[in-house]
Amino acid sequence: GGTGHTQDPEDPERGDGSVRGVDTLEYWQRQKNYPTSRAFFIAVRPPSTNTYYRKSRQGHMYLSPAGRRFRNVVHSHLEKCRWKARGRVHMTMDFYFKGVVRRDIDNYIKPTIDAFKDKVMGDDECVDKLTVRKAYNCAENYIYVCIREITEEINESE
Repeated sequence: GGTGHTQDPEDPERGDGSVRGVDTLEYWQRQKNYPTSRAFFIAVRPPSTNTYYRKSRQGHMYLSPAGRRFRNVVHSHLEKCRWKARGRVHMTMDFYFKGVVRRDIDNYIKPTIDAFKDKVMGDDECVDKLTVRKAYNCAENYIYVCIREITEEINESE
């Protein structure tokens, strides 16, 4: 599957996170020629950092229900991926938002990195380079994430 889409993008528990017209398993198979990177399309809007974590009365931070739903959608989407980056990575994130509501892009970065860590890359500390873009007025909410192993030193002029 993966091409049929019945999910309400605002409620990640209702669907499988697939993006209309994109079969992720087929996409992974096409990526076999690129052993040092993987790309993922997931139909979900990440919660912002303002709603991703909660603080208990004792002062401990924990993942909110919205954060758990988002992480579960991402993890279920990554289940069939047997690839994991080794070492330092360059992570590209494109956020596609349904509608025209303006959003601060920095509020979506940490929840997205956290959902991918330990599944297809190490801890979020391994991200040395980050490229982030956003688009509005899209047909549905989704994210595109590409994780590339960094095979050489980052050139400051890049």
